[in-house]
Amino acid sequence: MKYIIISLFALGMFSCSHNIPIANLEFEKIVKNDKNKNSYFLYFSSDVELLKNLHINHNGARVECFFKGDNVEEKDFIDNHSYTLTSVNGIKTIPNPKFSEQLYYYYVKVRFVKSDNNGSSDFLDEKNIPEISTLLSKKPNCLSCVITAVTYMNTTKRYISNTMCLPKDELKKVVEK
Repeated sequence: MKYIIISLFALGMFSCSHNIPIANLEFEKIVKNDKNKNSYFLYFSSDVELLKNLHINHNGARVECFFKGDNVEEKDFIDNHSYTLTSVNGIKTIPNPKFSEQLYYYYVKVRFVKSDNNGSSDFLDEKNIPEISTLLSKKPNCLSCVITAVTYMNTTKRYISNTMCLPKDELKKVVEK
């Protein structure tokens, strides 16, 4: 009985909230990846250093962008059955071009992914460009993007940054290139 109580106490301590400040993200630019069809490089800044902070208790830091007009919440990761703009690989730091001491600059390679009711997903291919272009033409004018990271066996709460607006008109220009 003593071991059960100790185990439950330890589990409760590990499944607590993270101590990482919630980052405010700012869209910088998005460009087409000339080497890999249907992928893009998304550049953004943050007021919180993300990579070192997220590496402490989390893994798999990634960018997720949803076709919605408000803040991204935990349920959006579970209930999403449509297109998202998603990281293909890890977030990378870029040298600070503005020499700002308050901001950190990053980029990540992203692709459109479509999830279905089974939870599986497919990468966008050329035949889906018209469907994506139509979605990019509809209101609201932004994709809602966040940095998110989870932990092994969800021992710490999922990290979700504040929501960043990725202007659909900027994205549409590079998608239709």
